[in-house]
Amino acid sequence: MAKTEEQAPSGFLALCVAARDLRCATPQAKCLLLYYAVNAHKDCKFFKSYLDISIETGLQERTIRKYNKEWQALGILTATEHSWGSGKATDYQMHLKRLQEIVALCAQRKDKARDAARLHGRERTAKWRRKKAEVPKPEEV
Repeated sequence: MAKTEEQAPSGFLALCVAARDLRCATPQAKCLLLYYAVNAHKDCKFFKSYLDISIETGLQERTIRKYNKEWQALGILTATEHSWGSGKATDYQMHLKRLQEIVALCAQRKDKARDAARLHGRERTAKWRRKKAEVPKPEEV
């Protein structure tokens, strides 16, 4: 049976690949994002307490909360915290589609930055060559 239509990647593996491809500002952010992706189920949901995450990643709770807040603002993650003392862990929902969109945008920015750097280098080389061609050679006496 032949596939007539290519399906968008989904589930656990797609989440892991998208998390791997996202460029993070710090190694701690990358570690936490990959940790979340690996712990998510097929439906991109999981639950963990801050203490468990802290122990398993080696990150401080304050750092975990900081990145959670940033990723919630970006739309990558939704975290539902239960009332303190309820004994329930925080529920997490990762948003694969949004994560893939951000990865694509980062790749485009990276390509533009690389092209701009190459163009700048070419211009600098051309300027140096023009300058070198203009300088008259000292004549021998």
